[in-house]
Amino acid sequence: VYYTPINDGHNWTNVSVNNLPGNANLSSIQTFQEKLYVVTTDEQIYFSSDGITWNKDSALSDNGIETLIAGFPDAIAGIKNENGIRKFCITANQNFSEWKTGGEVPAKFLSKDISSTVYKTKTGNWKAFMVADISNESDVKPIYTIPWFSVDGKRWTAADSPILDDNDNYGCPYLRQPSIIYYNDKFYVFGKNFDCFYISPEGLTWSRVEKKALFPKHFEGMSNYSMVVDKNNFIWIIWGKEGEVWRGRINKLGFKTI
Repeated sequence: VYYTPINDGHNWTNVSVNNLPGNANLSSIQTFQEKLYVVTTDEQIYFSSDGITWNKDSALSDNGIETLIAGFPDAIAGIKNENGIRKFCITANQNFSEWKTGGEVPAKFLSKDISSTVYKTKTGNWKAFMVADISNESDVKPIYTIPWFSVDGKRWTAADSPILDDNDNYGCPYLRQPSIIYYNDKFYVFGKNFDCFYISPEGLTWSRVEKKALFPKHFEGMSNYSMVVDKNNFIWIIWGKEGEVWRGRINKLGFKTI
C-alpha cells in the first residue's frame, strides 16, 4: 500500500500491509468511527486504524456478510446471506458485537463496487445515499444511475427521479463505476468517463454541472479509479494504472469561517 500526508499528495511511501487476507474485497471498504472495515469472500470482517495493520473482528465475522454498504455515525450497514436470502443488516449493540437483520434486498438493488455517502438532514437525522456498478450491463441496458437511500441501514429505497418524457426528465444519466458524495450541501455524482459532475439538492432530481466544478480534459479515457473526500474538502482521485493522483475542491470551501 502507498500513503501520503493529507497536506502533501506528491510524496508517497510504499509499505507492506499486515494481516489483510488476499481474498479481501477491497471494493467493500467502508469508514466507520476513524477505522476502515472490509469483508472477505469467506464472510470475515477485518478493520484497521491506518490501512496498514489489519485485525479480524471476530464478533462481526462468520455471519454471512457479503458486503458493506455505508458507515453511519453509530453503525455499519451491510448485506448478509441468511439461509439463501439476501437481507440488509446493520451492526447492533453499543459494542457493535452483532448484526441486526432488516428487510430483504430487492432484485434491482446493486451491490458491485458500492460508493456511499452519509449526511445529516435539516431535521438532524442521519441519512445514507449509495450508488453502485452494474455487473450485467449488456442485459439490463441501463438508462439512468439511480441512487438508493436509507435512514437506518435496515431498509433501502430507490431515489427514482420523476420522468416526464424523453426530452424532459430529472434523472442522472447512466454512469459506469459511479461515485456519490455529499459536498457543498449538495449531492454530486460522476463516473469513470469523467465528462462532468451531476448535481442534486436532495438526491432525487439531477442536472449537469456546466461551470465552476469541472473535470480537466486530461481525465477523459483514464482507467478505473479510487476517490475520497478529505476533512479539508479536497476531492482526491487516484488512478493506479496511470500512476496519477489529482485533487481539487470548490474554492469557497477552502476559506475558514470566522
